[in-house]
Amino acid sequence: MTGAAYRRPNIVGLEEFKGHGTYYWASLVEAKLCKVFVLVGGGNSTGQAVVYLTSHAARVHLLIRGPGLELSMSKYLIDRIAALPNMTVHTRTQIESLEGDGRGCARRRALQDA
Repeated sequence: MTGAAYRRPNIVGLEEFKGHGTYYWASLVEAKLCKVFVLVGGGNSTGQAVVYLTSHAARVHLLIRGPGLELSMSKYLIDRIAALPNMTVHTRTQIESLEGDGRGCARRRALQDA
């Protein structure tokens, strides 16, 4: 097997918005399309995406199920994220469902405490 294998979370409505408001990567194209990002996950690749996207976005939100990033992310990334003024980490949080805006884009999400 080659290439990336993304873990797909069990979120109601996720497949409906794949590529239309929800992505499994973050390139310069997505950075230019969006002003606010919500990232899910607490690993190093997510931390690197946070650092990258905060240089392009007005606001970045990171959702993690656990109580903090210390168990799943390198300290150097945690320190960089903590210093970012347009970044918020939401602990003990997960997305339960996505809703659309009527034009095929995900706009709202229902959050649930993890």
